[in-house]
Amino acid sequence: MTNFKNKKCLITGVAGFVGSHLADRLIDEGANIYGIDNFHNGFKENINPKVNFTELDFSKKDDLAKYFDEVKPEYVFHLGAWSRMPMCLEDPVGAYESNVTGSLNILEQSRRCGVKKVVLSSSCIVYGEETPYKSSKVAMEDMAKVYRSMYGLPTTCFRYANIYGTRQRVGMDSAMFAMLKDSLNKNGYVRIFGDGEQTRDWIHVDDICRANMYFMESDFQGEIDIATGRSLSLNYIVDVLGVKAKYEDERKGDARFINLNPEPAKKLGFEAQIKFEDGIKKVWEVL
Repeated sequence: MTNFKNKKCLITGVAGFVGSHLADRLIDEGANIYGIDNFHNGFKENINPKVNFTELDFSKKDDLAKYFDEVKPEYVFHLGAWSRMPMCLEDPVGAYESNVTGSLNILEQSRRCGVKKVVLSSSCIVYGEETPYKSSKVAMEDMAKVYRSMYGLPTTCFRYANIYGTRQRVGMDSAMFAMLKDSLNKNGYVRIFGDGEQTRDWIHVDDICRANMYFMESDFQGEIDIATGRSLSLNYIVDVLGVKAKYEDERKGDARFINLNPEPAKKLGFEAQIKFEDGIKKVWEVL
């Protein structure tokens, strides 16, 4: 594991679900954390008080350039994004401004200011059907390749499995379990879109934080799946949670099956540690 003590790290989306957890972990490791967020998906109460926080929209090029000149980060964890499928479907322009233009701005300022490495959060959605969300993540990965090959900026893109954990909220991120718990509290059952046989690979946010820290140190550059390798159906999850389900029409843009391959990450020394059945029960209690 990288020795992050006294290292100057920038986290975009630091007020969000994953970004705030990563900030906590890095602070525990002794890192100096700088964070930006525009609160489109994040919440102030998520931010660790030890974070050097600035409210900033990274899609604004001039504002971001000034920020990089002032902070001069050594490492950049780019987690800020529009990450909800329905949000991106409803406003593709907003999705591209954040996920494409914003990511380009992060890469360019990192190149200009000599950042040692940029780790970017992509998604398993790149294996799904064509949507604004998918195309924005594919574009981000392509830009990272260009900056890696043409400008020598070290970049790694994570194709995350579906992430679960505390601090997810209804209507934010891909917060399926928060939405299921909200439905259960309101209706006595959970809402399932489709027949429930669609599958996903679910990974705990703690394992995602470990992956970010591990691969920031690694010499690996490129795109890589961060996953458990287990594809679980929604019906299986309902059974694990021991709740009743009501089935509704499928949602537009939802992929039926997404399978990821954790083996390349394992060969490089990273493996998810938290078993879904153990992790989700603890999360479910506090949602």
